[in-house]
Amino acid sequence: MTGAIMRGHRLFDATGRALPGAGLPPALPDHIRQGLERDIIEGRLGAGERVAEDELGRRLGVSRTPIREAMRMLEGQALLVRRRGRGTTVAARTSPEQARAIYAVRFALEGHLAACAATNISRDDLALVGRLRDEFAQRAGAGPAADLVGIDSDLHWAIYNSADSDLVSVVAAYWGRLQRELYGRAYGADGSAAGYASQHAAIVDALAARDAAAAQAAMVAHLNSGWARVRGSYAPELGEVSGHGA
Repeated sequence: MTGAIMRGHRLFDATGRALPGAGLPPALPDHIRQGLERDIIEGRLGAGERVAEDELGRRLGVSRTPIREAMRMLEGQALLVRRRGRGTTVAARTSPEQARAIYAVRFALEGHLAACAATNISRDDLALVGRLRDEFAQRAGAGPAADLVGIDSDLHWAIYNSADSDLVSVVAAYWGRLQRELYGRAYGADGSAAGYASQHAAIVDALAARDAAAAQAAMVAHLNSGWARVRGSYAPELGEVSGHGA
């Protein structure tokens, strides 16, 4: 991941890879994927809405091949669903039960990856994580949610890729769905972003100290904070749960 150039606030794609080209425009399928991903996450394409290859091709002026590739990537992110005889549609919104399951996985998996990163992170990647921590803190309370979620995503992926673990592919499988919920559920006008900024600082401090246990604990505490807001947004459907807020 080292050496990638940040564009806007999306340094990494949903699979955890640096965007291709190091400052050059992304390849056409990835460019199309990014546009569709943003339309879904920000609600311009709603749950259940049909996404047709031929219609997209006409609108964008491209062949169906890169569109098909982009749509396959979004299926892998759980943002599009393809059903035989029904075409491709935007995935349903995350239910309370699905959200609880995703966060249960996050506590165990992303906490583990943070611990691994404390051992394996390079000096360059630690500097990158520090820059993202600082940028998020500077924008917290002032920047739009879309920007903050993008920076937050970049910071998390910088950490997880530094873990040097094949388990990052599991995170990628739910990241798109998770991002779609972050906009409306985990961020608000109640100072939550400032709280997340202080949690990011605790995680980065643990990484810098090469303290795996502290990095894992700080990551789980951070995820718990987000889960508390997500859970509250589903009330009273979700009800009370136990264990790491899960």
